[in-house]
Amino acid sequence: MNRQRYRDFLLFVGPPLLVYGVFCLYPTVAGIIGAFTEWDGYSQTQRFTGLANFRKMAADDVFWTALQNNLFLVAVPGIMLLALGLYFSSALRDERTPGRRVFQFTYLFPNILAGVVVATLWSFVYSPSFGVVKGTLEALHNALRFVRLDFVANALSLKELSRQAWLEPQYFMRALVPMLVWAGTGFFVVLFLAGMQNIPRDLYEAARLDGANEWQVFRHVTWPGLSPIMLAAVTFVIIGGMKTFDCIWVMTQQHVPDRNQVLATYVYQQAFSEARMGYGTAVALVLLFVTLGFVLVAHRMMRR
Repeated sequence: MNRQRYRDFLLFVGPPLLVYGVFCLYPTVAGIIGAFTEWDGYSQTQRFTGLANFRKMAADDVFWTALQNNLFLVAVPGIMLLALGLYFSSALRDERTPGRRVFQFTYLFPNILAGVVVATLWSFVYSPSFGVVKGTLEALHNALRFVRLDFVANALSLKELSRQAWLEPQYFMRALVPMLVWAGTGFFVVLFLAGMQNIPRDLYEAARLDGANEWQVFRHVTWPGLSPIMLAAVTFVIIGGMKTFDCIWVMTQQHVPDRNQVLATYVYQQAFSEARMGYGTAVALVLLFVTLGFVLVAHRMMRR
């Protein structure tokens, strides 16, 4: 009987384990080993170099710039995503809210689009020739002049801003923020709404009977009830900010300036464009552990 159960176990679990080992476990182990070698990714020989790649990384200015850009993309869009997600989900919490499902779909729609599509769309939005940003700023400038508020238009430098190339390296990272917030807010709205559905309505009714206003209800009922969901949301924010790649790759037309590098694009550049697979793998390994470290720290802090 035990032998038959053992055979059944191997029959059903063996093939998935084999596939996992070949396509997941083996590449992971090979990647970790490759981080300690010098290899171009094509030749049959790999030269073991120990910690040379990591020592080189410590003195690599582009690596530190890329890490700084990743931290920016975690912090700035991340805070906005969480804040807007909480705000809109709180407004849509009541199922009797008019147009609730329409708003839910509207917020979620950008998140359905592929990252390449979003990046291409926003490249047109930021176009210095015919972009939406250019047209909006010019229209606002002309409207202020029409009502004889030229001094306001001049103080805001609307004419100069309308001519600005927003995807130039000096503005690029800040230009990513509206795009990432627009694309990601819907996901967090749906996530927080799902969490709010699990909070008993009795708590809301009791709080209102005690005379609590909207802010007090949110602070003492909604926020504590969303603790597990908030933990997941922060995890998504960290992972999303650290693995950003496609939007930058598309909007820079696959030629990322050094000051706009993030760790994912730097890994690709080093491993494939410059045929330094060993160094690129080392950067990828650091990216993995930095992301894991931030997630663990966030979990520890939020559980307190």
